[in-house]
Amino acid sequence: MDKNTENMLAGNPYRPGTPELNKFSHLAHRLCRDYNLTTDEDTVERGMIIDRLFPQHADGIYLQGPIHIDYGRFTKIGKNFYANFNFTILDTCPVTIGNNVMISAGAKVLGSFTIGDNSKIGAGSVVLKSVPPNSTVVGIPGKVIKRDNVKVPQKELDHVHLPDPVSSEINNLRQENEQLKEKLAEMKKHCKGQCNQNTFQE
Repeated sequence: MDKNTENMLAGNPYRPGTPELNKFSHLAHRLCRDYNLTTDEDTVERGMIIDRLFPQHADGIYLQGPIHIDYGRFTKIGKNFYANFNFTILDTCPVTIGNNVMISAGAKVLGSFTIGDNSKIGAGSVVLKSVPPNSTVVGIPGKVIKRDNVKVPQKELDHVHLPDPVSSEINNLRQENEQLKEKLAEMKKHCKGQCNQNTFQE
């Protein structure tokens, strides 16, 4: 492995178009294409592709497909792993997926972190940081909503009383206008006819 690839895996600046990284990514993309042309019945062919795409995987891996993997060789997958449709991994840094993990349709794993054992990733979620064991993750970005089958407290979003910046600005202008009117009335009261009539025209 050359120095540039080591920099990438360490999260340091790197050049993505080097011969070594091109070789790795082109192979992974071809394997993804081949896998996506198979069906559930093609168990032998799928197994051979998975072995080449993910050299570091345990037994019991099942990928529904289609799959979209950047390198594959930098991802480690534990036993009894299941991924539904449109599973995506960008493993420019090492990714570790634990045992008994289930990833639902359309979920994406983006970055260098670990998904702990016995965890579930909800459909369409985007995982951007490590997931503790026995967790359920949903959303964009993915958030842990359950751990050890207990709900994690979340800040509730009020879908009715949403911020309205335009209305807030109009209310501010109204308040300023009322304040100016009050100041003008006060100045007129103090003037008591000594000022020119045109001075306080509104």
